[in-house]
Amino acid sequence: MNNRKEEFKMTRSFTLYRDQLKKLLAQVEKNVEKNPLATDGITIMISDNDRCLKVFQKVGHDWIYLDQEEFCEW
Repeated sequence: MNNRKEEFKMTRSFTLYRDQLKKLLAQVEKNVEKNPLATDGITIMISDNDRCLKVFQKVGHDWIYLDQEEFCEW
């Protein structure tokens, strides 16, 4: 067991609104219906020099960039 305290700096925030999430999930479900290799989950990534989240869906060995909604920090 690790007794060392880890420090987490929360320096960025993103707000994901319900209507945006519904659109995102509808896109995921549509992709699942069209392609049996599409997973029903999403992967969210952020790079240090980007102010917006990037949302992806895995399809087989590939990734689809779900860009219909933007989730950017303020």
